[in-house]
Amino acid sequence: MILFPDMHTASLSAKSLASDGQFLYLYTSRGLFKIGSGYGGTIKGHVYLHKTDFHVDDKGWLGYANGLLYYKSSSKKGCELLIIDKESFRVSEVVNLEGKDWGACVMFSDGENLGMITSAKDDGFVVRMVNPSSSPVVSVSELPLKLARKCLDVFGSASFDEDANIHTIHTGCDEEIVFIAAGKDFGFARTNSGKILYCGKSSSLGIKQGGLRSGKWAELPVIKSPKVVHFAIGHEGLHTVLLAEDGTVFFAGTARRGEDGDQNKGRRQPKPVKPKKMIKVDGLNIVHAACNNGTTALVSKEGELLMFGKDTAHCDNSTGLVTDLKDVRVTQVSLGKAHAVALTNKGHVYTFGINNKGQCGRDFAAQIKEVPMVVAMETTGEEEADNEDLDWEDAQEAMCPPGKHKWRHDLCMVCTVCRECTGYSISCLSSMRPDRNPGQECGCGEGDSGCAECGCCRICARENVDNSELAILGPSGAGDLAGMMRLDLIFGGRHGARLQDHLQRRLDERKQRQRGRLASGSSKHCGLKMKGVNNRAGPSTVAVVTTKPVPSVFRPPPAIPAAQSIIVEEQAGSSDVERDASRVTSLPPSRVHLPVESPVMQISCGLHHTVLLLQSGEVMTFGSNTYGQLGVGDLVPRGGPTLVKLACHAIHVAAGSNHTIVLSNKGEVYTFGSYQKGQLGRPSPAVGHESPVTSNKKEARLSRDGPWYAYPGPVPNIGPRHGRRATWVGASGDQTYLKIDESLINSLSLTRSTVMANKSSIVLLPTQNDHASSFKCLTINKRDGNCSSFSGSDQVDFSNTATCLDPLYNVLWSYHPGTHDMMCYNVVASESRAAEFLPPSILSPELALPVVTSCFVTRSQAALHLLSCLDTLTQAQDQRFTIREESEDRQAGCGKVYSREDFSAVTRFESHGGGWGYSGHSIEAIRFMADTDILLGGFGLFGGRGEYTGKIKLFDIGVDGGEQETDGEMLAETEEVPYECGPRQKYPMLFEEPVPLQANRWYVAWARVSGPSSDCGSSGQGMVTTEDQVVFYFKSSKKSNNGTDVNAGQIPQLLYRVVTPENQTPNRQTDHSEPVYILSREFSRAVSRVSYNKVMV
Repeated sequence: MILFPDMHTASLSAKSLASDGQFLYLYTSRGLFKIGSGYGGTIKGHVYLHKTDFHVDDKGWLGYANGLLYYKSSSKKGCELLIIDKESFRVSEVVNLEGKDWGACVMFSDGENLGMITSAKDDGFVVRMVNPSSSPVVSVSELPLKLARKCLDVFGSASFDEDANIHTIHTGCDEEIVFIAAGKDFGFARTNSGKILYCGKSSSLGIKQGGLRSGKWAELPVIKSPKVVHFAIGHEGLHTVLLAEDGTVFFAGTARRGEDGDQNKGRRQPKPVKPKKMIKVDGLNIVHAACNNGTTALVSKEGELLMFGKDTAHCDNSTGLVTDLKDVRVTQVSLGKAHAVALTNKGHVYTFGINNKGQCGRDFAAQIKEVPMVVAMETTGEEEADNEDLDWEDAQEAMCPPGKHKWRHDLCMVCTVCRECTGYSISCLSSMRPDRNPGQECGCGEGDSGCAECGCCRICARENVDNSELAILGPSGAGDLAGMMRLDLIFGGRHGARLQDHLQRRLDERKQRQRGRLASGSSKHCGLKMKGVNNRAGPSTVAVVTTKPVPSVFRPPPAIPAAQSIIVEEQAGSSDVERDASRVTSLPPSRVHLPVESPVMQISCGLHHTVLLLQSGEVMTFGSNTYGQLGVGDLVPRGGPTLVKLACHAIHVAAGSNHTIVLSNKGEVYTFGSYQKGQLGRPSPAVGHESPVTSNKKEARLSRDGPWYAYPGPVPNIGPRHGRRATWVGASGDQTYLKIDESLINSLSLTRSTVMANKSSIVLLPTQNDHASSFKCLTINKRDGNCSSFSGSDQVDFSNTATCLDPLYNVLWSYHPGTHDMMCYNVVASESRAAEFLPPSILSPELALPVVTSCFVTRSQAALHLLSCLDTLTQAQDQRFTIREESEDRQAGCGKVYSREDFSAVTRFESHGGGWGYSGHSIEAIRFMADTDILLGGFGLFGGRGEYTGKIKLFDIGVDGGEQETDGEMLAETEEVPYECGPRQKYPMLFEEPVPLQANRWYVAWARVSGPSSDCGSSGQGMVTTEDQVVFYFKSSKKSNNGTDVNAGQIPQLLYRVVTPENQTPNRQTDHSEPVYILSREFSRAVSRVSYNKVMV
């Protein structure tokens, strides 16, 4: 408690606090006080100086830097700093801040320099450090800050995560999660350092050692621990592929249909495997990957697309290369349940696979519900790479007027408009020949020769119905093929499959040309598709819009048989023939033409729908729409790219099994599609309020009847207005993932907080109750701007107090006006263990030394501190205190799950013995020591003659354990584990976590085995040097009561890893600090009376 002079202090309110290492300077409503801290020989709580008229009616900031005490008024908007004389509290000098008005900033000091935090755009801040000794004072450095907490939220359910409500994923790892996805039984997350964490069913990944509790994450063991830059898991998938930094591919999970690239497996039950290298693509540099349940797709650095597994109908059987895409450079790939989408470096999209629900986007023309006056006919000109096609206007001008054609029957010709056979259209087998030119003979024989004047066919002249699509069903479906070239002349008796594939390819190309021409035409062109009852699809028409809009009408083409009534197609894929063909036909790779010019930037696939993100910020979808996953306001599927109406600029998209997520450039998230498992993250609107968010009143009126989940809707409480900006979205199955930057503080709350700093960190403490509920302390790394918040129940609440950091002793001071108590907090003391036998602490003001260099202290102060340290060290050795470098929670939270392959083995026997029997109380034990720091994973135990049950323990008996064995301290143990192994083999029994062992320290390996007699070792060695040049020493142990010793017995192996910087610390950038040296017992015991006398002199 502070001993204030005789004055009424009940109404005293604290405004600011500063420290120079010896004295505390308290600025209050009753003036400025100079108070002793107890450090540096001062009297704790004593008031040395008081100035009653020091700006009592004002508010301001008080700080200490470079030996000077500064004051800045908050009421004045000028850029003035007052230098206060510490002995008289008079203003000795006035300094000006150069540049902007710093009136709205928050000041702080780190003991040497002054700093100020000012607001920036998008809830950001800028930290400016200034040199107070310069004149005028100018900024010397700037650090942009984003005072936000990064979190990863998930909603929707999975088999391993049944919580469908929005909740935050806690991996227990300090590193930031940059990507997350999930399969059927497990989830994966990748950190910014390239580690892979997993949760869920570990046995589905081939990890047999133990299992993870629900919601717990652990590091995935990968051979040689490469840095993983990407991974892929399919919706409800059973496997995953990992891409290392060097382009190597690892496969984990279950391979049922060759998705691991191994096609030589026998007919045996597939088993999950741990991450293994995909030998099939060894030597290739793979940069992108995608998966579905049964298929793996890989993209090489050269732009080649390779696929393995079930969806490989268009791939080379030996290499997996998608041959039809070898002429384009693929950059991304995404897989649905049975279709694939590839994106090229030019922003073009290619699709292939099953198209039964329009998910390939290549099956149907655009559907028009309200069409102006229609005066046009079908355009079917072939689209070549050199763009030498005739435009529709050119074709219309070149053709004869309706009714003026001169038809003739002779040799079939090549139509000048559609460039197909005038007699048999795309069903003609001569269409495979490359030397066919418009207006010349087709080469297939006799038939309809088309118009003798313009050269068009009857289909282009709208005087015949296009039945050619039936040809893909086989020769019988095409009608009478007599008069055409014999099939075996071309196909050599193997015409069935090749003919059908050829006809399907020609049909796809024809539809692509029609849609491409419709999409790339001017705004006065639009498409209307017709089809007959007995046809797979009827002729498409091109509508020319007049200036006067009229109701939608359709003029049926002439010369159509009465039996073939024409209907308007209402739904993509509604023809029975079309559905039957699409079920059995896998479309070959072909480009999907978009109705806009903007290139595609990102692709994503659900089970049966596809999502495209354009460079312009627009989003297009196509495919199944049963759950409203296309976001177009209805449940009708779309067979071609359809624009999603969004009131934002999209920057990222993701597709779940049956839902879609869109991220806007403002950090807002829009979702639509299946909602039954909570994957949309938003509730259903109230009855009568189901209209979507649109900027057009007409659109809102027309869309009232649509289901709410079929429209893009914002996820609540996410966006700049809520201080929570989404930075990334993802989806797997029925789950949605959001990476969110949650603002910890804004400009208003910043002004209501106290800011302080030292050499490495900036500390922000809320001082008012209205903001204290968010966090109680926020620390900012001055080097990189990373921040961490603390709000636990064990955290001190500094609201309604005046606080500061001490520049010399690195302690935090806090003054409580209600009790007039000055509290001192030391971060080192919070980690110390209570020891009642060691009063007072060496951290107390009377014994502590400054933590900064070039600071003078008295000789007696230094001597007392040294003696206190020796006494503390001696007592700690007697109490057998150990150095705990890292908290147990932190080790277990992000601990790597090790397997037998991760450890080396040291074998202490040179040969095998006859056998080793066991009783109910037999114990095997051996003492050992290593000359290098190691991680001990467990022991190898003998078996070989049946089933056994084993349990192992590890004891620490200290550095003197080689001379005299004590009971020691148990460091680790396992449960009873059943095991069996082959003759003369060793079973690796591992601890739950590897145990760090110090060099030149003795330990006891303890084991209890029950079961039949087992193998044993003989010709044991007292010293073994491993391949890692680690020397192990072995001695017999008194804990052994079954005969195991150095010469013979059990425990033939120790499983270990050499401690390296890679496995000792996390692979992330850390702050450099002074080294910590562990002092041995001999250091404190070597002090003699002579030493004390020399210190006291």
